[in-house]
Amino acid sequence: MTMDVQNFQAAWTKTVDLVKLRINNLSFYEALEHAIPLTVDGDTLVLGMATQHGADAGHFARPEHKNAVETAFAEIVGKKYKLRLIEGETIQDWEIVKARDAKVAVVRETTYVKRDVESVDTQNWDSMYEYAAKAFSAITMRQLPQNKARYLTEMLYALCDAMTQLNPDPADEHAQRLIAKVIDRVAHNSDVPGTMVALELERLLAWQRQQQG
Repeated sequence: MTMDVQNFQAAWTKTVDLVKLRINNLSFYEALEHAIPLTVDGDTLVLGMATQHGADAGHFARPEHKNAVETAFAEIVGKKYKLRLIEGETIQDWEIVKARDAKVAVVRETTYVKRDVESVDTQNWDSMYEYAAKAFSAITMRQLPQNKARYLTEMLYALCDAMTQLNPDPADEHAQRLIAKVIDRVAHNSDVPGTMVALELERLLAWQRQQQG
């Protein structure tokens, strides 16, 4: 908090008076009177609202009301703060809200990271899917079984390289479904079951690991 309690309370009282001069709305006046000035925390002006006055909270969500409070308070204290209204009447209530915000932030960050990883995985395996399609289209006389076999061999090595480089987690359902999509494409082009392509890929991966070990 950047000011003592007495100065903060006085600043809020002056803010309410100033807002009332600028906003002509009696129900908002009541909401202002019901608001409890709790603290300034960082760049946030924290107001509390008792549960029984919860219906008044909507006034502070209106942009013109929120802006009026922020502007008036800034004029009084000489610094701009963002208004935050919480349900509660004490500093302890604000601490609870902050703790809850921190937990939500962690979950949100984890979700964003997961989405970023999934997005990269999708791009990588979509590129592999496109390569499988283009490689097959480039084959002359691709209806011949021997050419399909050569295509399958080439794609098995390409898939093996991709699996080694990207190292997908076997438990990652999203990545595994993307891999299965490519395998099914290769299987369709090669005119063989998808399970056979997956089996040959596992054999090739195991052989490469053995060679490296």
